[in-house]
Amino acid sequence: MKRRGKYRGIRIELLIIFVACMLRICWEYKLTSDYQRQQQALRAVVEEGARADAGNGTDGMETMEGDAAVEESQKRKDAVVEASQKRKGAAVEASQKRKDAAAEAPQKQEETAEDTEADVEREVPVILKKYEKLHEENGDLVGWLTIPGTAIDYPVMQKAGNEYYLHHDFYGEEDKHGCLFVKDIADVDTPGDCLIIYGHNMKDGTMFGDLDEYRSEAYYREHPRLRFDSLYEEREYEIMAVFLSRVYKEGEEGFRYYDFYTADTEEAFRDFYGNVTENSLYDTGVFASYGDTFLMLSTCAYHEEDGRLVVVARRTD
Repeated sequence: MKRRGKYRGIRIELLIIFVACMLRICWEYKLTSDYQRQQQALRAVVEEGARADAGNGTDGMETMEGDAAVEESQKRKDAVVEASQKRKGAAVEASQKRKDAAAEAPQKQEETAEDTEADVEREVPVILKKYEKLHEENGDLVGWLTIPGTAIDYPVMQKAGNEYYLHHDFYGEEDKHGCLFVKDIADVDTPGDCLIIYGHNMKDGTMFGDLDEYRSEAYYREHPRLRFDSLYEEREYEIMAVFLSRVYKEGEEGFRYYDFYTADTEEAFRDFYGNVTENSLYDTGVFASYGDTFLMLSTCAYHEEDGRLVVVARRTD
């Protein structure tokens, strides 16, 4: 009787464990499904905006072709760069004015800062139509990343502190998937030499879950290009390297790819380029030169503690 009672107790415990596991699986499935539906809804908004923009572009005028389209694209890029430079210059000027006026006229200082900020705001170029609605819903939106043929097709966010979008979705709700994001020091409008996008390596395949596939050269050959749009322009890239790394502790020697944003000298560029190509898992045959612009996609990897998988792409447009 005692043995029978003992076996009955074990069966009950196993049943409880089984039920708990099934409930967890169902809950994880629900979270993933809810997140995927949210992302699909965001994509639908972007697609709707793109269609509206295409429709407006043909009302009452001819579609731009050939050189005219290239010229218009260049004008948009020039406007973005010029506006960003003006914003930076105006910000520095405003800061200096505030310092000079602080001791004499605090009220005047405040008015000057407000006027300068208003001027800067008016100089911001027009947001691409397809991103207008989403940007109105969340001003942290700074772009959109797409790798054709993969599940990676997501908004990219930016917020001071860099931690928020590790654990929050586009609408600010807590979510383990988080969002793709760039650090607060990144200038997405004029990205300098390099821009780094971070995201979770999710086991359910969302976010940067597909980046693991780039360990295979065959997969890279099938998906060699990607797109990253800022709010103001569309950008094309080709993947040039894939490498494994890790977060280095203070005092350790190693290639800290996550600190690279701008190559102030050609020597600094060669150091970056040499590390990227030497550590690449395979040779893509894509070359770069001083003055090129890069995009890095960074996610967690589990080959070692604090491991990282990094995909490096060179801008082509």
